[in-house]
Amino acid sequence: MDEGKRLKHGIDERPFTCQVCSKGFKTRPHLIQHGAVHSDQRPFGCDVCGKTFKSQREVRAHTRGFTQLPVFLNVKFVTKSSAHVTH
Repeated sequence: MDEGKRLKHGIDERPFTCQVCSKGFKTRPHLIQHGAVHSDQRPFGCDVCGKTFKSQREVRAHTRGFTQLPVFLNVKFVTKSSAHVTH
């Protein structure tokens, strides 16, 4: 069955299987994205602190915490390429 039809009609087939852990996925892109779990590569970095992650989703979750900082701290964020952080 066509991938688009399968998704549209809610059929829970998972024909794309990870060869490392046998987890099944509905789409090829999800399988490819899952491959990062089994890799040591961390190509996505936080522009604030420089910490690296395996996915953009993890970076977004990490940086959500920065918006929770109290306003009175008057924190100025700089990129990791800067020499220092100004408070």
